[in-house]
Amino acid sequence: MNTADIKKEMEAIQKALQCFEQGVSIEELKQAAALNIQWRTLQRRLAELTAQGIFTKSGNKRSTKWHLTKKADVHQANEKTESEKLIPLTTRSKQVLLQVSRPIQQRKPVIYKK
Repeated sequence: MNTADIKKEMEAIQKALQCFEQGVSIEELKQAAALNIQWRTLQRRLAELTAQGIFTKSGNKRSTKWHLTKKADVHQANEKTESEKLIPLTTRSKQVLLQVSRPIQQRKPVIYKK
């Protein structure tokens, strides 16, 4: 699968999740997005969108609900900033930049082994 198809899938997932203000289960999201993808593939796409800060996840296992973060965040994630236009970044660099740009409260704590 090429990157254009993956982007289309991720955009379809985002659009489907915008319809559910109270959050949505993965089963409901798959039906709403009307995508013909495997269950595990959908989980990977959701994990990637969560890592980018577009979605948040609440609950565990079967009670997991996915929520869209602020609508402004979705637009910011899709638009290129001035620095991105001036300095070409690798995919890994973009991921690091997204992690560092997130508010401290949303970052995952790091535990160092002594």
